[in-house]
Amino acid sequence: KWDELIQRQTRVIERTVKAATPSDGFNFGDITLVTALGYLSFRLPDFDWQSIRPDLVAWMEGLAERPSVELTRPDAS
Repeated sequence: KWDELIQRQTRVIERTVKAATPSDGFNFGDITLVTALGYLSFRLPDFDWQSIRPDLVAWMEGLAERPSVELTRPDAS
């Protein structure tokens, strides 16, 4: 039963990652997206969203130097 639930939730996450679209600027939706992708990387390291959306990896790397993003990374002290 749990395996079935986990598989279903994994498919939901996968569809969401595929549909995610950052804006041309940096708004609340972008903050939500960068936070969600960071959470996936931190809490679900076996879920390889990076191979699904390499464009989002590049987008996140571009945001990595923003102080607001840098200071809220899980490994930031």
